[in-house]
Amino acid sequence: MSDHKRAQGLSAMVLLLVLALGVFFLWQQATAWTKRQEEARAAREAGRLKQEEVRSQVQVIGRQWDGINEAALKDFRDVWGNRILVSTLSRGSLEVRSPGPDGMPYNTDDVCARFHTQSASRRLLGKPAEAAAEGLARGMRKGIKGQLKDE
Repeated sequence: MSDHKRAQGLSAMVLLLVLALGVFFLWQQATAWTKRQEEARAAREAGRLKQEEVRSQVQVIGRQWDGINEAALKDFRDVWGNRILVSTLSRGSLEVRSPGPDGMPYNTDDVCARFHTQSASRRLLGKPAEAAAEGLARGMRKGIKGQLKDE
């Protein structure tokens, strides 16, 4: 075999080796990119689930408020370990705020809800008032039915 043919064969093998290494390198890069994309998607999903959990937590805390004592609601922490802020806005209004993943309150990643309630005395009076209204409506229905029977 001549030196020329041997050099051509060697060049072809080197070219195949370079191509194989290039394909392997591209495959490694594509695999790493796919893995990074999957990790980023999983992180976004975990963040979304934490946000949903905190929204639920804020709702539960706000619904526990009796309209009088907000001090009982002050010792709660969100899923990121931040203290949940509870404050009275006005008479009968409460704001429950999680500072979000960054721990800084009053910015865009906060989870916040406002609750409005009647005072305890109005709530206690509400039940008898509802019963009286229901009795009045029942009496009116009876009266109307009696009037219709008489005609």
